[in-house]
Amino acid sequence: MAIYEVRDFTPEMVKQAELLERCATVLCEGIPLLRAITKNAKALGDIRVQIAELEGQADATLREGLRKLMKGDGGAIAIIERKELYELLEEAIDRCQDAADVIQGIVIEHV
Repeated sequence: MAIYEVRDFTPEMVKQAELLERCATVLCEGIPLLRAITKNAKALGDIRVQIAELEGQADATLREGLRKLMKGDGGAIAIIERKELYELLEEAIDRCQDAADVIQGIVIEHV
């Protein structure tokens, strides 16, 4: 984000960042549960559900942010910069969902 020198973030960018933080927190809380997969299978499965819900919210937030961005009166460069920031945040959230899918796969293999 420093590359673009953006100092003012849209409410949708802030919400995406908050959703990303929540995804990361859920994953960090779940990783230690892998030590006892069978015992924690339900809780580990819930991680996948929680991340999927957060990712869905992030998708909706992305669409709303892009909609407002395209309707706004910012210049072309500002639109490109903000669009890239939205996409970077969305990509990070998608990687959290990928990690949750891996956790779910581990649970399926071991339970």
